[in-house]
Amino acid sequence: MIEEIEARRAIFTIYTGAVFHHQGLSYVVTDLRIEERIALVERRDNVTYWTRQRDYTDVEVVSKTESKALGIDQVHYGSAGVRSVVFGYHKLVPRTRRIIETVELALPAAEYTSTAFWVDVPLWIYRVLAAKDIVPESALHGLSHLVCSLVPLFVRCKGSDMGTECRSKLAVRERPFRVVAFERHGYNTGLSVKAYDQATALFRRALEVLESCACQDGCPSCIVSTSCSENNEMLDKRGARLMARCLLGHLDEASAAAEPEETEEPHRGRAAAEQEEQVDRDEPPLHRETVISDSDFDEINMFF
Repeated sequence: MIEEIEARRAIFTIYTGAVFHHQGLSYVVTDLRIEERIALVERRDNVTYWTRQRDYTDVEVVSKTESKALGIDQVHYGSAGVRSVVFGYHKLVPRTRRIIETVELALPAAEYTSTAFWVDVPLWIYRVLAAKDIVPESALHGLSHLVCSLVPLFVRCKGSDMGTECRSKLAVRERPFRVVAFERHGYNTGLSVKAYDQATALFRRALEVLESCACQDGCPSCIVSTSCSENNEMLDKRGARLMARCLLGHLDEASAAAEPEETEEPHRGRAAAEQEEQVDRDEPPLHRETVISDSDFDEINMFF
């Protein structure tokens, strides 16, 4: 055994075919033995690609502990059930992150209980967005990214400590129309309740960012997230901005519907993200925390 990895992190980094790097050396997972909680790895010197998991996370409210006013509606804090599924991975060209192969996997879901804060978006906001030819889920996805990314400005934590649901245009499962942020670690560290306490300031800051960011359709400074499991393919900055204004009470249904249409350039948010992500990419963003021995074959234990 060379290292123990927490199961909630292992599912995203240790799967058959996964590539990770340590001290300039490349390794590939050759066998994942879930029942034994062991993964076998092999040293590879000629790996010319990275891997990135394809996954989705569903967050279900278990219980509501507290609620308070937020603009026209309420923000809530409580317990949430988190269910993450890794259903495959992409092989990527390191510098450009171009996908060269897509691989399907069949792995069991990781489920745990955490804490979260959330805002249920009123149905009329959905209707207003749809009437303006904005995909409501894209607007929700963008605002969720931004709110989650801003939590460290109000609570002492890392950006990776909080997570949200990411929307996919291929998804067939129905999800609640809500902005939600949950603690990734699966235990109550107090981050969610502290962010809940700052919810009004958090959403106001999100609106300020959306209104001041110079990009047309999203960039890493606003709604694009480097940790998005759906590759930031379903985002709408204009819709996120309109949703934030409505939630904060700046617009009611009539005034929101009367908002003039904006002239925007073709989507370039993802391209802007890729350009920024190419900076300082000498090391891969995934798997750098895993320590591997110098032996050709070894094993990794996963504990629960």
